[in-house]
Order: sequence, then C-alpha cells, then structure tokens
Amino acid sequence: MLSLMLSSSSKLGVGEYRKPDPIAPPSPGDSVRHHAVGCLMWAHPATPSSVPAINSVSKTLCILDTIWCGGQEGGRKMTDKEPTKITAGGGAVLDGQAGIAELVWGMRERPTRGPKPAFSVARVARVAVDIADAGGLQAVSMQRVASELEFTKMAMYRYVTGKAELLAVMIEEAVGEPPDLDRVAGGWRPKLEEWARYMWAAWDGHPWLPGATAGDRIMGPNETSWIECAIAALADTGLYGGEQMDAVTALSGHIRGTQSAAAAGTQPWTTKRQRELLLARPDRYPALTAALASAAVSPARDTSREFGLTRILDGLGMLIAERSSPKPARAAPRTASSAPVHSRPSARALEPPGAANAPPRGSGAE
Repeated sequence: MLSLMLSSSSKLGVGEYRKPDPIAPPSPGDSVRHHAVGCLMWAHPATPSSVPAINSVSKTLCILDTIWCGGQEGGRKMTDKEPTKITAGGGAVLDGQAGIAELVWGMRERPTRGPKPAFSVARVARVAVDIADAGGLQAVSMQRVASELEFTKMAMYRYVTGKAELLAVMIEEAVGEPPDLDRVAGGWRPKLEEWARYMWAAWDGHPWLPGATAGDRIMGPNETSWIECAIAALADTGLYGGEQMDAVTALSGHIRGTQSAAAAGTQPWTTKRQRELLLARPDRYPALTAALASAAVSPARDTSREFGLTRILDGLGMLIAERSSPKPARAAPRTASSAPVHSRPSARALEPPGAANAPPRGSGAE
C-alpha cells in the first residue's frame, strides 16, 4: 500500500507523471520502510534537491514500520499510553525500561500477522555476543549485527527496538544458566566457592560483561537465577534475609573488582614500570616498597581473587558460627516476692565496735 502510494505520486518532471510498473511484495528480510523507499528511489532517482525529502520520508516510514508491523520476532505494537522516543537508528522504542523487561522476561506478545520470522532473538543475541567477544562492546552496532545475519538494519528492529534491548539480550545470552550447586557437597562455603569460580569463568570468557552489567538496569531471568543460586546456598545458615543479600553483594563486588584491571583499577604493583617507579623511591613509600620487596611474587589477579574470596568467606563463617552457637541462659529477673526480707536491726547491732566490752557508766572503771 505505502509502496503504491509513493511510486504513483512520484514526480518525474514538471507536470509529468508516470504510471508505476507492478511492484513485487517485500521479502521476509525487508521492512515496509525499506521497500517503500526503494520504490520511491526507483520512480524518482535521487538528486541533490530530492535527498532531504527522501530522508524525511524514510524517517517517517521507519517510525510507522516499527509501530504498525510490531516486529517479526518479539516485536510489539506501541499504544497511545506508552511514550515513545526516536533512537539514533531511527526506531521508535519504549521510553524507559519497560520494553527491556517485556523482552527479556518473555512478556512481549508475538505478532499474529506478517511473514514468518527468519531468525530468533536468541540468534541475534548470539551473533552480537560473538562480535563483542572479538572486538569489545564498542564493535557492536545494529548495522554490524544485521550485516552478520545478512539482512537489513531496519529488519533488526523487528527483533530488538534498539541498542539497549540488544545489550539486554546479549547479557542474558552471555551469562547463561548458573551452576547447579545442589550437587556440591560440604555446605554453604564450597557452594559459594563454586559459584564464584563459575562467575569468574563467565566474565573471563566475555570481558565486556562487567562494564555492560554496571549501574541500575533490568536484569533478565538468567542473571537473576545466578543470584537466586547464591542466596539459596546461604538459606540454612542462620543469616537473616538482609544479611544473605549483603553477603552476595560483597562477594559479587569482589568478583567484579578482580575480574580485570579495567574493573578493579590500577595498583602500584600492577605493571612492571609502575613497580620500578615505586622501588626507586623507598624514602617516600617505605611501607609499599617493603611489602613489595618481601612478597615472593608480585600480587596477581588470581592470587588476589583467592585471597579475597577466602577472607570474605572466613568472615561469613564467623558470623554464621556466632548465629548457630547456643546463647547463654539469662538469669531470671528478681521480683518483690523473691527478694530477701530484712528485719530491723537491734540496738546492740547498732552499737560501735567494742561498746559491748566497755564498763557501764558510773562503775568507777572509767
């Protein structure tokens, strides 16, 4: 419909129009905008004066395409109750985190009309993760992912409405399912050790994850399952609910801080040149140089990981032991009926010491 309207109204010359040839329907990989703009360019080749108008039509159709078509896989229709904004890529997306929550938690309705989707959101996420693993998060773009999948950028908006949603599904794909700690014997401590090492492995395999997961955002079901897994390991320890969450927060912070230099920051011993600068100035940094000189090897990421993990779990162990140890019995409060009854002292009891042996007055012995 849009294609016919555009092509039939395209001006070829002053007062000259041409009836368009039959237009082939859009292929599954094309959007309405892509097809319509192609027809416009066919009927009216681009000239310096026509490019702004074509771009304007393209942007308008991009919005209509996203709203009307709703997406091939995981797409949704906008409603007048949901504020929209235009992204740098030209897509209309939900303002805020509502769209991400619906996408990653599987609450987004699938369209009932239109051609069958060529791909799934999961496949889009896997391709984007591979790009990020090879070139970092900065290498990921809607255009790059679309090129790897061999379809148009605008077709990407049928699966994710922008870079924010793309990043959300990438995180879910990268973290995957948490480890099964039920098979780990020995109680809460070996379970949390296993949990920490699996998380380190996931982040080592995807070095962009710490940066991508920083800040307030919507977490997906896979990420949330990791936290559920760690909290469950502490369920029978006697720690209160808030303490269990604080313990997992502290452990997660240690994992993040020792994942990479970018996440942890630089220390005076992290690079060879920095250590040389430090050791050349022992008068200014006596404690640092002494500590570094006495170390068998320079502190490495792996040693810092294990050291911090052990100390955190040692501290948790002390608190758990304190909670599980029996409390000493408290003495019952004394009541009026149980208090001893004191009789009034006799006059002799009130006499000063030695008064009992003193001779009576007037006896002549004074």
